[in-house]
Amino acid sequence: MKIRYNSIGVIHSPFRRLEGMPIQPAGAAGVKGRVVVRPAYRAGLKDLAGFSHVILLYHFHRSGKPVLTVRPFLDARPRAARIGWLKKKGKGARTKRSDARFSSR
Repeated sequence: MKIRYNSIGVIHSPFRRLEGMPIQPAGAAGVKGRVVVRPAYRAGLKDLAGFSHVILLYHFHRSGKPVLTVRPFLDARPRAARIGWLKKKGKGARTKRSDARFSSR
């Protein structure tokens, strides 16, 4: 199956190199970025100010080849990388969600 999509804009950040780039959101507290929407799509976002949240789907165009296994810090054995929404189930699975974005309100 192939999934195709077209970009409607570009997200800009002040980070240009891996050196100094935070790996967690807390490391970028107060850092401002910007989203530039292509003129053909701007009319569809005219009432955006009336919403409390915006979800941006993005593509890391400079990320390179996907990595399917990683060696976690202080772990001698390579492990499968956790990709997107894939979560471990069964014995040893986490039962608590640690990501505050998914907490119930």
